[in-house]
Amino acid sequence: MKKFNVDFYFVSPQAITLNGEMIFIDANGNRGASVIYGPKKIILIAGYNIGSYAS
Repeated sequence: MKKFNVDFYFVSPQAITLNGEMIFIDANGNRGASVIYGPKKIILIAGYNIGSYAS
Protein backbone atom coordinates (compact mmCIF):
# COMPACT_ATOMS: atom_id res chain seq x y z
CA MET A 1 0.00 0.00 0.00
CA LYS A 2 1.23 3.46 -0.84
CA LYS A 3 -0.04 4.77 2.49
CA PHE A 4 2.75 2.96 4.33
CA ASN A 5 5.52 4.66 2.30
CA VAL A 6 4.73 8.29 3.17
CA ASP A 7 6.27 10.65 5.74
CA PHE A 8 2.94 11.86 7.18
CA TYR A 9 -0.58 10.45 7.19
CA PHE A 10 -3.61 12.71 7.66
CA VAL A 11 -6.61 10.90 9.13
CA SER A 12 -9.85 11.74 10.88
CA PRO A 13 -11.60 9.38 13.31
CA GLN A 14 -15.33 8.91 12.89
CA ALA A 15 -15.83 9.43 16.62
CA ILE A 16 -13.98 10.16 19.84
CA THR A 17 -15.57 8.81 23.01
CA LEU A 18 -15.84 10.76 26.26
CA ASN A 19 -12.99 8.54 27.53
CA GLY A 20 -10.75 9.68 24.66
CA GLU A 21 -10.90 6.49 22.60
CA MET A 22 -10.84 7.09 18.85
CA ILE A 23 -13.12 5.10 16.54
CA PHE A 24 -11.88 4.37 13.00
CA ILE A 25 -14.43 2.59 10.79
CA ASP A 26 -14.35 2.09 7.04
CA ALA A 27 -15.38 -0.58 4.54
CA ASN A 28 -11.91 -2.10 4.08
CA GLY A 29 -10.22 -1.46 7.42
CA ASN A 30 -7.35 0.38 5.75
CA ARG A 31 -7.84 3.58 7.78
CA GLY A 32 -7.36 1.82 11.10
CA ALA A 33 -4.50 -0.29 9.75
CA SER A 34 -2.73 2.81 8.48
CA VAL A 35 -3.01 4.43 11.89
CA ILE A 36 -1.68 1.34 13.68
CA TYR A 37 0.93 0.06 11.23
CA GLY A 38 1.51 3.03 8.94
CA PRO A 39 3.88 6.00 9.03
CA LYS A 40 5.59 7.10 12.21
CA LYS A 41 4.01 10.56 11.97
CA ILE A 42 0.22 10.70 11.94
CA ILE A 43 -1.77 13.93 11.96
CA LEU A 44 -5.25 13.46 13.43
CA ILE A 45 -7.93 15.92 12.41
CA ALA A 46 -11.03 15.96 14.57
CA GLY A 47 -13.91 18.31 15.17
CA TYR A 48 -16.22 18.94 18.10
CA ASN A 49 -19.95 19.47 17.76
CA ILE A 50 -21.36 21.45 20.68
CA GLY A 51 -24.81 20.33 21.71
CA SER A 52 -24.65 16.95 20.02
CA TYR A 53 -25.01 15.11 23.33
CA ALA A 54 -27.17 15.60 26.40
CA SER A 55 -25.41 17.27 29.32
